[in-house]
Amino acid sequence: MAKKLNEVTVFTNGDSSKLSTWSNVPFFLTNTLISKGIKVNRIDIGASPFLEKIFYKTFYKVFKILNKGTAYDYFHSYIHFHDARNRIKSAVRQYPNSDADIFLTFSFSSTGLQKKNDCTIM
Repeated sequence: MAKKLNEVTVFTNGDSSKLSTWSNVPFFLTNTLISKGIKVNRIDIGASPFLEKIFYKTFYKVFKILNKGTAYDYFHSYIHFHDARNRIKSAVRQYPNSDADIFLTFSFSSTGLQKKNDCTIM
C-alpha cells in the first residue's frame, strides 16, 4: 500500500502562489495538493534580481567579448546554480517532515541534500 502524502515541498522558478507564474501550472498544482489536504511548502528558486543584475553588468560582458555568439545567460550560470542550491538546502532543513520534494524544473533537485526518505519528484 502506498504511503499517503501529508506534506510536500514544491520548488518552482517563480512564486507558485501567483496565477501568473509561467503558464499557471505551479499555481494549479499547489492549489490542487492543498485541496486534497496536503500541506504545501512553496519555495521559489527563480533568479535573484540582485545577482542577475550583477551577472549581466560584469561576467556576461566578459563572456560576450570572448564568444560573441554565446547563448550563456544568468539562468545557466554557476552563480544562479549556487544560489538556487543554497535555497534548496535551506528549504530541506526548514521542512524536515516533508514527505516529498517536487521540482517543476529539470535544472535542480534535492539529491544529496535530503533527509530520511530521499524522495525527489521532477
